[in-house]
Amino acid sequence: MQVHQLLKRGENHKDFCEDFVMAYDLSERYSIYGVFDGCSSGLESHFASALIAKIFRAELQFLEPDSFENTKEALNRAMLHGIESLSSVRNNLLLETDELLSTIIVFLVDKIEMSGDIMAIGDGFISINGQMHKIEQNNQPDYLAYYLDQINTFEDYESWLSEHVLQFNIPQIIDVTISTDGIHTFQKLNNKDYEQNAPYPLDFLIRDEYMIDNKTMLSRKCNILRTKFGFTHQDDIGIIRIKNNSPKLIQNGTISSYFAEG
Repeated sequence: MQVHQLLKRGENHKDFCEDFVMAYDLSERYSIYGVFDGCSSGLESHFASALIAKIFRAELQFLEPDSFENTKEALNRAMLHGIESLSSVRNNLLLETDELLSTIIVFLVDKIEMSGDIMAIGDGFISINGQMHKIEQNNQPDYLAYYLDQINTFEDYESWLSEHVLQFNIPQIIDVTISTDGIHTFQKLNNKDYEQNAPYPLDFLIRDEYMIDNKTMLSRKCNILRTKFGFTHQDDIGIIRIKNNSPKLIQNGTISSYFAEG
């Protein structure tokens, strides 16, 4: 299994990158991955993204996913406990809701079965074995922080989950990407001439296999997009791409497959 990750500040954010990326091995069998996008209109949103990620990681470490029947059950139990912990931290630090605004996409992977489950709260982007899911909420994400005071029982949690959370089960991981919505903000610069036949940035990053064996693939591809083709992302970007490198799987796609005219 190959894991590629990228965290990069966007052109429109001059001081801080408000996204956060989490990749952590919980045991020999399980790993947790996540991307978090702090709200630009919130207060110190880089703090919110990092805090929520670390709370969720801690809850999964404490719960030990090996003790659950499947990754979906482990994710849900960690989220429920994470909400309790986040509420406690908020109260202890006297934090306002605007200081806790971050989208959440977490992916718990069973490395033996090469399967997993994804939970998404707020907007972002998910690609599951070539099938893309753009989670769009008209630039008004449904942040978890809005509901902390409403989730007091397991029944409250189940009701919130059914109405505000997207869940994806992946029986077989082949090529899966989770990303903040910054992946949709690539624009072409106009201050110089660049090479033609540029790749479509999203496909180039999450479907194309050029440099797939290089650990810095995503970073290097972003540099190629900027220096060679003149594309840069305006918003912060956090990406995790997981590729199953089992020899039994047929490897498809080349860099030229995703090139677009102009």
